Amino acid sequence: MTDPIKVKRITRICQLPWKPVGRILDPFAGEKKWWLGSDIIPIFSDLNPQRLDVIQADAAHLPFPDHNFDQVWADPPHIIKQGFGKSNPMYIRFGTYKTRTDCNEKWTAWAKEFARLSPWLCLKTIDGGNPIWCVTAADLQPFHNIWHLEETVRTKTSPGWSKAFTLYTRWSRRANP
Repeated sequence: MTDPIKVKRITRICQLPWKPVGRILDPFAGEKKWWLGSDIIPIFSDLNPQRLDVIQADAAHLPFPDHNFDQVWADPPHIIKQGFGKSNPMYIRFGTYKTRTDCNEKWTAWAKEFARLSPWLCLKTIDGGNPIWCVTAADLQPFHNIWHLEETVRTKTSPGWSKAFTLYTRWSRRANP
């Protein structure tokens, strides 16, 4: 496990201790901010119809052949819907889950889909914050069933998330998921 970075926020892929190599998929491309300052250009996909410059696809059903990528770099939604609708800026920018069950179902589907596509996964999640509306470690259980956790970097998160930390985790696909 990598030592926690306690002060510095990681806002770009190039700041992590491990680097993207080979053919990369970013299935939650969003605004692509992760990749600024990097010479890597991954294949971008996103479910958000406002993202016209990426492959429009659900991360649970990606239109790629098996074993097509060397790594998947994923920054999935972290928020479980709490009373705001599709016009809310948080929903528009980051996406949400309708319920905790919806969240668990999606994480299970993503764990399987990413294992189909790649032997390596780098995942960004939030640790802490408000467990009522934020994805928690329990939601990651599907990943532990299919993926082996190799390394973690824990950093301070964005202002406004004072009790939360951002976790960057690197996973290898288990031999027999």
